Amino acid sequence: MVPVRRVVGLVLAAGLAVGVVACVREPDDAPLPAGVEAHLDQSRVLRKTRTVFVRVHNGSGKDLTVEQFRLTSPRFEPVEWEGREVVGAGYDADLEVTLPVGRCGGALDARLTVETRSDGEHRRSTLPLDDVYGAVTAIVDRDCAQVSVSEAATVEIDEVRIVGEGRDAVLELPVTFTPTGRRTDVALEGFGPTVLFTAAPDAPPVGEHLLAGTPFTVDLRLVPNRCDPHALAEDKVGTLIPVLVSGRGLPDDASYFLPLGDRRRGAFFDYYAEACGLAP
Repeated sequence: MVPVRRVVGLVLAAGLAVGVVACVREPDDAPLPAGVEAHLDQSRVLRKTRTVFVRVHNGSGKDLTVEQFRLTSPRFEPVEWEGREVVGAGYDADLEVTLPVGRCGGALDARLTVETRSDGEHRRSTLPLDDVYGAVTAIVDRDCAQVSVSEAATVEIDEVRIVGEGRDAVLELPVTFTPTGRRTDVALEGFGPTVLFTAAPDAPPVGEHLLAGTPFTVDLRLVPNRCDPHALAEDKVGTLIPVLVSGRGLPDDASYFLPLGDRRRGAFFDYYAEACGLAP
């Protein structure tokens, strides 16, 4: 039998342990320090990726350490970042994360829960996060379009063909859509131009094609949109060919980028240099 005094001691020890645990709790939500702001964006040079960033601007007059954050939205699964980023007074820091595949829906309504430390004070802050230029909303809208198309049809992209020579050459790219029957409300509306490429003058309009019934192939016929060596050297988005689509639940002017892959993308650049007389 355990002595009474020992039992009392165990109870007291357990009570003290519970008290210690109760005292070690997460900080309550508090506003960011005055002068500290955050917004969501994506760098133009990373348009071919899913890397986005939370930009933290520290206008507080004191160094700020970001220790972790959680990014949420009804349009994608939560994203978490952990680290130790010191943002000096008057400076910005871009904290990068990889955006999950988005889903169809309404507004992005992004929110940030972030833990920071400044002047010895640790705080957790939850705030709405502005997609300042709409770049992240554009990503999830493209995801919505691409997922909708994948439900309606399989898409096969053939190899690049060059018809003609020199400045009269035209780039051809056959794209075949084979309806799956799983969804019949999605339609191909056409393909959009880019900084570097546009439809050839003799290319017939694509027109609207409902992704249902029998397979069909669209032969893209493209020529340079402009012949500018600086545009070619500095371009990061010239081979992102918009696929224009419509359907239930899709936003107006919905589109996604045709997934060319590195080999076809290289062929696009080679053609552009040749057709514009820029090849060495």
